[in-house]
Amino acid sequence: MKKVVLPIFLALLIVLGFLDTPTAAATVSRASEQIRNYNTDVFATGDGELAIQVSVTGTGVMSSIGIKEIKIYAQSGSRWILQDVFTESNYGMCQTDTFKYSDTIGYSGMAGLYYKVVVTVFAENINGSDSRTETHYITAR
Repeated sequence: MKKVVLPIFLALLIVLGFLDTPTAAATVSRASEQIRNYNTDVFATGDGELAIQVSVTGTGVMSSIGIKEIKIYAQSGSRWILQDVFTESNYGMCQTDTFKYSDTIGYSGMAGLYYKVVVTVFAENINGSDSRTETHYITAR
């Protein structure tokens, strides 16, 4: 009897461990009190152009949501030289009284240069504000 109970007990522990995983994953997907999730990506589209794709979803209707800042650096030797900065005050970088922001921002660079693009997204409501930053490295083509 003891030989049968131990394997069943171990199998039960393993099954319970798998059942608990989705619950843990669900709590991690929420970035903050204001940001439910976000995504940023950068693509080289040709002729030196970069496309910066941004999506931010709030936990509800936000008083303001979108891109807080985009900083674009070009590599020069071992240094990064700031080329341009876009902020939330630039047209189209954020929206008000909505739960989601999504847009693609274009940047005219130079083909063959290696760029570092630092994108900061944000969401703000009556309870406060939060932001998240991602960095991308790409060669313009």
